[in-house]
Amino acid sequence: MYSNYLNRDIIYGPVHSRRLGMSLGVNLWPNSHKVCSFDCLYCECGAYRPSRVDDPRLQGGFVSPAQVAEALRHAFDNGLTCEHITFSGSGEATMHPQFAEIIEAVRAVRDEVAPGVAITLLSNSTRVHEARVRAAIDRVDLPIMKLDAGNEHLFHKINHPAADVRFADVLSGLKLLRQFHMQTMILDGDISNCGDAEVAAWIEQVGVLKPVEVQLYTLDRPAPYKGIHKVGVERLQAIAQRCTSETGVPVEVFP
Repeated sequence: MYSNYLNRDIIYGPVHSRRLGMSLGVNLWPNSHKVCSFDCLYCECGAYRPSRVDDPRLQGGFVSPAQVAEALRHAFDNGLTCEHITFSGSGEATMHPQFAEIIEAVRAVRDEVAPGVAITLLSNSTRVHEARVRAAIDRVDLPIMKLDAGNEHLFHKINHPAADVRFADVLSGLKLLRQFHMQTMILDGDISNCGDAEVAAWIEQVGVLKPVEVQLYTLDRPAPYKGIHKVGVERLQAIAQRCTSETGVPVEVFP
């Protein structure tokens, strides 16, 4: 299954994000399919077999740091304005073999032409246990790292990770980050993470990981898997209040 939300260019937008305001997207992947170590039930890019780092689909044809820098500079030269330059697009940016070099290239352009704009990363956290990736993430102004589940069983049911992705590696890597914000998708339906037991397990991990804050959100677009649906704002707010009460971590709700 493919989606209309696949990105066609390296730089796209700006789009109005419910979490980030005016956000200029950076997409490091092809316009034909997503490249990601997850195949989440809710992914707006559609369902697709999740990618391993050594996946043949990841061999060659990558955009280079110079291409990303040129595309970004071109966007700003044409009068574009935004609040965030956001690595998102059609997959997981940290899987790019030159992710660290691309971060530095984007920082250089940003510092020159738009010094007030934040560099932001939306990541699924699957490579954060690798020291080189973690060092690159530490160069991002606003790293927003995903954790949708509090245990491995639900992690597999919601995120459908590639075979080489381990829940324990995600948790251990996040513990080593200098600082990060957490993003969590809350779902209900055939597969749910909004029940009391599921929420309790997730809150336990939040308490251990201690992110700067948690961004709690729910479905905003049609999902590839039709057995799930969005969660009401009252339930989101109840989860947020419980999480902050038990962990001290602030939680912002984006219904």
